[in-house]
Amino acid sequence: MSSAQRSVCSGGTIASRLQGPLRSPEQRDHGSIGVRLSVAPRCPIGELASSFHGVTSPSSAGHVPLSIRPDSRHRRTGANLEPLGVRPGEKRVKWGPMLQVKTFGGLSVERDGAPCGGAASRRKTLALLALLAAAGKKGMSRDKLVAHLWPESDTAHSRDLLKQACYALRRDLHEPQLFLSSTELRLNPAVIWSDVAGFDDALEHGDWARAAALYTGPFLDGFYLNGTGDFERWVDDERARLTKSVSKAVECLATDATARGDHRAAADWWRRLTALDPLSSHGALGLMRALVAAGESAEAIKHARAHEAFLQQEMGTAPDAAVLTLVKQLCEEAEPRASAPGAAAQQHKGRQSTTDFLLAALPPALRLELRRATRLSTAAAVAAIVLAVGAVWYGVAGRHATGSGPEPVAVANRKMLAVLPFQNLGSADNEYFADGLTEAVATRLGSVRSLGIIAWQSASQYKGTKKSPQEIGQELGVQYILEGSVRWEKVSPASRIRVSPALIRVSDGAQVWADQYDTTLTSVFAVQTNLATRVAGALDVAVVDAERRILEARPTADLQAYDAYLRGRELVDREFDLANVQTAIGLYERAVALDSNFALAYAWLSVAYVWMHGSNANRTPEQLTRAKAALDRALRLDPDLPESHGALGFYYFHVVGDLRRALEEYTLVRRLRPSEPYVAGVIGDIYMAQGRWSAALAYGREAAALDPRNVLLALVMANRYSELRQFVASTYYYDRALALKPQSF
Repeated sequence: MSSAQRSVCSGGTIASRLQGPLRSPEQRDHGSIGVRLSVAPRCPIGELASSFHGVTSPSSAGHVPLSIRPDSRHRRTGANLEPLGVRPGEKRVKWGPMLQVKTFGGLSVERDGAPCGGAASRRKTLALLALLAAAGKKGMSRDKLVAHLWPESDTAHSRDLLKQACYALRRDLHEPQLFLSSTELRLNPAVIWSDVAGFDDALEHGDWARAAALYTGPFLDGFYLNGTGDFERWVDDERARLTKSVSKAVECLATDATARGDHRAAADWWRRLTALDPLSSHGALGLMRALVAAGESAEAIKHARAHEAFLQQEMGTAPDAAVLTLVKQLCEEAEPRASAPGAAAQQHKGRQSTTDFLLAALPPALRLELRRATRLSTAAAVAAIVLAVGAVWYGVAGRHATGSGPEPVAVANRKMLAVLPFQNLGSADNEYFADGLTEAVATRLGSVRSLGIIAWQSASQYKGTKKSPQEIGQELGVQYILEGSVRWEKVSPASRIRVSPALIRVSDGAQVWADQYDTTLTSVFAVQTNLATRVAGALDVAVVDAERRILEARPTADLQAYDAYLRGRELVDREFDLANVQTAIGLYERAVALDSNFALAYAWLSVAYVWMHGSNANRTPEQLTRAKAALDRALRLDPDLPESHGALGFYYFHVVGDLRRALEEYTLVRRLRPSEPYVAGVIGDIYMAQGRWSAALAYGREAAALDPRNVLLALVMANRYSELRQFVASTYYYDRALALKPQSF
């Protein structure tokens, strides 16, 4: 793995979720169930949030995250016993793959590294496994289980639901002995292993290193159940317990490293402790002392300043006196080694001019308040001013200023439009068609550079909303809203569709334009083109020839193929999980079978194949062969199609690992689809991996502005700013994520 790829994996990016875990040959076994310890970069599927905590462990191979999984060689299954023995009376044993419940940094069930589907991918049954995994050897009573999972049901019904959940897990995981049952229900350790049970076992035996390596992120990070307050409270309690335990383990490791005289390793452990509890002055002081012992006094002072700023920002308090005393001592010791007076004066003058320049960019009140902070050094003052400039840029001056809506970024010079889901007035079975038509109109409009179109993921959250245009406009940061209705009447001899769009101005709620289309299904693409063109005209935006060609594109001549394609897209849009992607692949394959010239379907088919390969669901060479064949076909059929180049960039990024060529393709897609937030986000990811911080932040802000209701994008930006120590901007995005999905935090 290249350094650029490793940066993408560790930076909390959306695109890097698809990179599977890579394992080093440097491995050793632990415990009776055979835990394999691999020193390797770790960025598992679906564990985006765990990378926000920057959790690493020191090792001789480098300071990279540790990945622990049970070694499948140490697990015997009854199904693998053969009557062929090496000695008379003995049976030969084959070692089978073991089930694993991973609860740190997310929640998933895997078999030999591959995610499990069916009941093992549904929230309620996953929550059941999490409860039993955390309960460990003691297990949990059925009364407690149903109280956590089905609090709204009566006793008899909730007991039935528990039985059904257990049955579904045994069936879909093909493990009839998955559970052990006596008074309490518990997981069978001979069949299934969990990281939280391994963590508790390591603590019980004083194996601090193993415990620290197993803890790869907060317990059940990002996982939640709707309407189950008891479960959420249990998660909070467990998360607090486990965080406290891993903090103790990490501090013990830091203390041991100091006793051995390995001060750099001690500093790494203390740094991890400060990541677990950034408000702890005890951890900050431990890190500072370790850095000083390692000969890095400047880094110790730098960390103290960052800790002081963070405490002031979050809590309005100062660090412990011991931290301030150590900083003062280190600064005094460094004074005699300063440069000559003339050089020092010149350096101070340069810093002062920088300070004055930055101060001039601030409002008078904030400028005056910063000038009063005379106790800060010039360098610290510059840092404070940079943070303040960030606060002004984002429209926030502290933690509580979060209600101003999305900030203006690269989209500021465009007219911003949200295409809300058109209401389906026909059968409920036609919901996918109404959504597909709406998204197609938004996609066509997204090719117009002078327009900014809010992403479907954000706009679709307003389906059936009762909010006013003004409320929606403020939340999405748009000046215009396109809404409407669709009725599909499947009657002989030809199906008819009625589409009634209306363009609303947010400022006064006035209807700028409206029309009604009543035609046959065969004219669906003409309706999409005409509707998008007339909306652009009503907004008085110019459409150049290249944009008009995309606006007027007809993706297929076969309506049945288009129907299969729409059904596949609706599945993936609804929930991007293994089961839905696998079903979508079948629908895309049907679409291209019906129309072998359907380039758009081939492009999405290639992306789906690559995603299944990257998620470990199908890592066979044949899967990549199919992905490449579909990609080549899409490019041959329509070399100018944005989706074809997007699929090629996806392939370069996730299969070839060629960031340069991926960047070229995504840059081309962005020119053709300037309102596509995923593309802007991935370009930002690549720039971040290349160390081009300013460009990475700019593209990330653009992605977050185009998809303002996307909590993952907000978290990516929060983490990105945290890595750059820009805490005001980081806090803004963390607050934004919290407001979008408070139950996840």
